[in-house]
Amino acid sequence: TAVSDEKIQPGWKIHLRAKNPAQNISRWYSIRVDKTLFGEWCLYLTYGRIGNKGQLKLSFWNDVNLLLRHLKTILRKRLNATKRIGCNYEIVGVF
Repeated sequence: TAVSDEKIQPGWKIHLRAKNPAQNISRWYSIRVDKTLFGEWCLYLTYGRIGNKGQLKLSFWNDVNLLLRHLKTILRKRLNATKRIGCNYEIVGVF
């Protein structure tokens, strides 16, 4: 996947998109990892319909290994979403 222990650094981002006009699916999903001033890892999940502002969920992690496990779970769910939403998300960019 696009997540490995060496690649996760403060400021890491990945953007995903799911489009299927026949089923009226037009979604985006953005994941960002950063560090707080107190040294905790912060996971920003932003998602919504393409063209809309979307929603933001934050979670904080002390252990980077638990954060990585959670990130891999999220990406696996999004990249294999055919049964759930009708099409998979595609990776648009990793920064």
